[in-house]
Amino acid sequence: PKNEIQIGPSAVVSSDAVWLDVRTPDEWSGGHIPQALNWPIELIDNESWPVVSKSQPIRVYCATGLRSARAAARMRSAGFECVDTLELGLRQWTGPLVTDTQNLAR
Repeated sequence: PKNEIQIGPSAVVSSDAVWLDVRTPDEWSGGHIPQALNWPIELIDNESWPVVSKSQPIRVYCATGLRSARAAARMRSAGFECVDTLELGLRQWTGPLVTDTQNLAR
């Protein structure tokens, strides 16, 4: 699909894209991409969507790329227009990680 773009491990954190971490809150608390929003895959499986514009670029990631691929496919099916995933998940990410709890799903 034209909106499916695998981005590399050192992708620049863009101010116009929302980074969506679909891991569990415990995984997320152990370290995540700065300014990412934690939205566990279970919420997406239940069709509970993050409060973002469907036209806004969204970069989805998890630990290995499996959950993020599933989440991205579901989001595209729900009408999100520009969803891509982090190639091979967070374990390949070479950028900074933070442990704040500001955007933790409740």
